[in-house]
Amino acid sequence: LADPDAMAFVKATAELVALRRAHEALRDASSTQISLAHTNTALAFARVVESSGASAIVAFNCESRPARMTLPVSEKMRGVSDGVEFYEPLAGESSTITVSGGSLTLELPPNGFRVLVRA
Repeated sequence: LADPDAMAFVKATAELVALRRAHEALRDASSTQISLAHTNTALAFARVVESSGASAIVAFNCESRPARMTLPVSEKMRGVSDGVEFYEPLAGESSTITVSGGSLTLELPPNGFRVLVRA
């Protein structure tokens, strides 16, 4: 593709498809979906595979400015307590977020999203 925007879109789509294939909680149809937050401008949910404990969190910001979300993961997700780590595969495994005070706090880019999986 000669158009840089089209190439960036194709690359991003390929990365999301690979992420879905690589993580059980994102690909398994038997995953339970748990609502973590929902407003007019933001949405976050978790997908959990009860049999294995695999879990992922997906958060969307539909505003044209950055947003911060505090997600009550310990309250809504069994087995997730303070000290549990999630990492962001699209940002590299060194990008981890730790549950603190029963919650995960995420900074979301404008009109963007983040996908986290349990470490």
